[in-house]
Amino acid sequence: DLTASVTDVTASLSWTSYNQNSDFTLAWDSAGFDYPTEPGNVVSGNNGTDVPVEISGLEPGGTYTFYVTEYCESIAGNSDTVSFTFTTYPEPPPANNDICNAVALTAGDTLATSNAYASTEAGEPVPDATGCNDPDQMGWCNSNLSSTTWYTFTPDMDGMTTISTCYPGDFFDSQLAIYTMDDCDGFVNWNLVAANDDNNDCSGGTGFSSTVTMCLEGGVTYYVQVDPYATASTWNPIPGEPFNIWVDFNGGEVMNEIAFPTPHTASINFTYNSTLGVNVDYTLYYTNTTTNEEMMVTGNTADLPIVIDGLDDLTQYDFYISCGDECNTTSEVSSFTTLLDGINELGFGKNVSVYPNPTTDKIIVEINADVNEGSVISIISLQGKVIYSEVVKENTSDYRTEIDVDNYARGIYLLKLEDENSSIQQRIIVQ
Repeated sequence: DLTASVTDVTASLSWTSYNQNSDFTLAWDSAGFDYPTEPGNVVSGNNGTDVPVEISGLEPGGTYTFYVTEYCESIAGNSDTVSFTFTTYPEPPPANNDICNAVALTAGDTLATSNAYASTEAGEPVPDATGCNDPDQMGWCNSNLSSTTWYTFTPDMDGMTTISTCYPGDFFDSQLAIYTMDDCDGFVNWNLVAANDDNNDCSGGTGFSSTVTMCLEGGVTYYVQVDPYATASTWNPIPGEPFNIWVDFNGGEVMNEIAFPTPHTASINFTYNSTLGVNVDYTLYYTNTTTNEEMMVTGNTADLPIVIDGLDDLTQYDFYISCGDECNTTSEVSSFTTLLDGINELGFGKNVSVYPNPTTDKIIVEINADVNEGSVISIISLQGKVIYSEVVKENTSDYRTEIDVDNYARGIYLLKLEDENSSIQQRIIVQ
């Protein structure tokens, strides 16, 4: 089973040995050299540590022969010699034959490309031979590499992703794998994410093309390996052929989780951003960090914000949101702390009245207590935007203000009163 993986000026020579950890001599030169009368270029080593043998300085389009002689350890002087002839490519490999020069793929686009004159790199990963069209998407028909080209895809958010060489009119027999790694130079800490060989569901092209579908993480660079299928290790790859590779991506992300608590309630809002531009069902999970009791609320993003009640006052709650899209997009864990029960015990002191609440046209705020110059009364939307602000211009023992809200959108807002020493807030509802 001698093989040569070639470029235009290099070759990686390997073979299968039944004499493990045996010494060998490899002689190579232009095809037709008379071995052993003409020894050619000689490399010696041990097949347990020194295979494959890398040679360079070859001529583009040149034909070469190499002979391998192995020395059996069990019988002194016993040896066996076999040979193999190969031809280097007349052209250099494509730039993306090197993984660090991988071509970036764009979601929604199809890239017309080719593996012409491609080869393999030293240390290049290869999926296990788990079978053709592995239902777990983690292996190939066999674990052979011949002429690899590399691509990358970096989603800007979490999402369901399909990467495929299935394309109308293409009959490229491909095998495809997706990896993450710490460093492309040397394939440092690579991790196989998905793999496919022979997508039997491909329409418009060959059933031997490849397709992987999986949830990918936003902001992570994924390396896409495409190689032509090889039925045996003696297969000498053709110079290459054109093919198409495309990416379909449906992403979603949860952003800007905002919580406005009162003593026993909290209004929670978030932004769900999706490439599909549709509303989704969600589940809000929240946990009382004092009792460790976990609770949940379900709904749809069309009906935000979320209002939860029955909370303990002056208590921290951790919460996160899981959306019912294809990848169950989940937010980061956030926290809020409910207020102390009784607004009179906070901030400006006693006798703070806010009415009518709910309202349709105006809110009246009355503070029958000492109010310092520079105190601020503000109204904040659930998106965190200050939409009204009023500054107390002088010290007073009573303060009253009337705020028009008739042009506000219906919904929940936060009324906030603060001075240099304290801050209180109360939910108001505009109907």
